[in-house]
Amino acid sequence: MSDDAADRDGPAPVEVRIGDRRFRLRSTDPDGVRRIAARVDEAVRAIAPGGTDLEDPRVALLAALNVAGEDEDLRRTWCDQAARLAERVRELADRIEEARGRFSATPDSV
Repeated sequence: MSDDAADRDGPAPVEVRIGDRRFRLRSTDPDGVRRIAARVDEAVRAIAPGGTDLEDPRVALLAALNVAGEDEDLRRTWCDQAARLAERVRELADRIEEARGRFSATPDSV
């Protein structure tokens, strides 16, 4: 296998900007890394809109906490929705079983 083939199968270089800094990363999902980096950049700029100096670790920490908090809210929402859907599926399965029982108890008219 050539070096070119190995590069295509492995992580690709991706350049992203967070705050006022550029970062060169490697990923098998460059578009995903760009989306995530854009979200982190948005969080950093929300913390320090006048200046996005990532040398201050508090900016990165607060941005990370905000993103993690949003993630937790979404996770909780998805879990609640999944639980409601699971309950609805159980209810529908029970109704199907009841209908099946009524149908099998009815004598054939043929």
